[in-house]
Amino acid sequence: MSMWERGFVHYYYGTGKGKSTAAMGLAMRTLGHGGRVYIGQFIKTMRYGDVLFLEQHTKREECTIELYGSMYGGSGCLIDHEATPKDIEAAERGLARAVERMCSGEYDLVIWDEVSMAVGLGLLKVKDLINAIKQRPEKCELVLTGRHYCEELLPYCQLVTNFAEVKHYYQDGVLSRTGIEH
Repeated sequence: MSMWERGFVHYYYGTGKGKSTAAMGLAMRTLGHGGRVYIGQFIKTMRYGDVLFLEQHTKREECTIELYGSMYGGSGCLIDHEATPKDIEAAERGLARAVERMCSGEYDLVIWDEVSMAVGLGLLKVKDLINAIKQRPEKCELVLTGRHYCEELLPYCQLVTNFAEVKHYYQDGVLSRTGIEH
């Protein structure tokens, strides 16, 4: 039985910090009410603090987290290099897995973390992402995140939030900090 009579599609995008963090907060809310959560992370190969916390404090049947880059041989966040054919294959296989898990009926909330960034980097085609969204069961809540803005997604989303960076200490040379950025 699903938690909701009707699910919606959320899209968190933009250059500002907090998109994945917001999605993880929604996961904790769902878990707090007895819901089941699936998180599929595109591009990422490192387990960030939020993922570590959820893995340590939930049972696998409550919350399943899969990093498609690690699972399917991708090379990681692609900050310092171009995407390889293996990265594209990892993203494509990840999207197929994400759809399979979303359609399984096992989860109330499904998060596709960094999926719009996978589109922006050329790892996925926006038409394939739209076809994947269209397969969402009516009662499943789906969250899409990523820096890249895909205007083509808007007709398929009921909640869209732009995380706009106004100021970030990164511009002052402060690099990613454990427990804050990862």
